Amino acid sequence: FFPLLLGALILVRLAPEFVLQLAHCPLRDVTGFPCPTCGATQAATQLVQAHWTAALTANPLLVLLGGAYTVAAGYATAATLKPNWRRSLDLSPHEKRTARWLAILLLVLNWAWLVKRYLF
Repeated sequence: FFPLLLGALILVRLAPEFVLQLAHCPLRDVTGFPCPTCGATQAATQLVQAHWTAALTANPLLVLLGGAYTVAAGYATAATLKPNWRRSLDLSPHEKRTARWLAILLLVLNWAWLVKRYLF
């Protein structure tokens, strides 16, 4: 995914207005109600331009996931270059269930933020 991400970053950096014109949420266009990922394109364009507060306002979950992806990509690169740094994540069934519920909670909180932002 890294080459795809790099291409998207270059496009957003060179033509952010063009990217924002292409991005539409069908659910919000039809109902006026935001989907859980509304604002992600706007947040990504703000991140690329180093407008951190605007990115967090647009979609906080995307900023969190973008940071996690950056850390994971850095680790993957380092582990590829230095194989003895590789570690595996072995979660117990309880830990997996907790991680699932945490992901669901983050998604619901993000969606609540977006509903508040777009409707109120």
